[in-house]
Amino acid sequence: MTNVFQACQSSANVHNRQSEIYLSRQQVLNRYGISNTTLYRWIQDDAVSFPQSVQMGPRSVRWKVVDLEAWEEKRQTETA
Repeated sequence: MTNVFQACQSSANVHNRQSEIYLSRQQVLNRYGISNTTLYRWIQDDAVSFPQSVQMGPRSVRWKVVDLEAWEEKRQTETA
């Protein structure tokens, strides 16, 4: 029983760590191969519904990887 519990706990920890991964603006630009202009257009366009950034400091924003992945999946299902 301990092994099953440990496996579930380990799996939960991996998921928790993944949900805490953040990307910088530059990493988001590289991930999608886009420019600053396109990123800001996506952010402002309600039809695109790009994930909300998280304010990390006065001049620092990041995007959660899990939010970006969910957005990617949603876009794939909409275009399929």
